[in-house]
Amino acid sequence: MRFEIYRDKSRSREWRWRLWANNKKIASSGEGYKRERDCRHGINLVKGAADAPVYDEEGNRLDDDGVLDEVLSAGDLLRKLNVVPDGE
Repeated sequence: MRFEIYRDKSRSREWRWRLWANNKKIASSGEGYKRERDCRHGINLVKGAADAPVYDEEGNRLDDDGVLDEVLSAGDLLRKLNVVPDGE
């Protein structure tokens, strides 16, 4: 993957960034910036957010696989509720 910065073709000629995936498709892009350094700062913010948690639209936190973090296996749920002792 790689970031690209460019000036858009609008009248204001704002600086923008886009993130290209390895399959040569745009994976993401950013808002317009008046200054190139602000555009680069936007890229750095995205790079720094790699470990940011992911939430669905209802506010439920998801794990890396897109599954709710709160979802437990049946056995883990029973242990959490103290219905089945640990180790069984």
